[in-house]
Amino acid sequence: MVARIIESKCKICDDCLALEACPSTAIYRLDGDEPPVVDVKYCHDCGECIDACPNKAIVLTA
Repeated sequence: MVARIIESKCKICDDCLALEACPSTAIYRLDGDEPPVVDVKYCHDCGECIDACPNKAIVLTA
């Protein structure tokens, strides 16, 4: 399993709570005007980002 950003639900928050909640720093931003990106090499499918995102824009996928 790995976290995936649902771009249509992402509101591109200035302070991305999911990014801050990720203990493995697998979520990062390439551009402040775009949704964050999940680096699958570092995602440990802990679900912290899912709980932190107020817009429910993150899911775990196989």
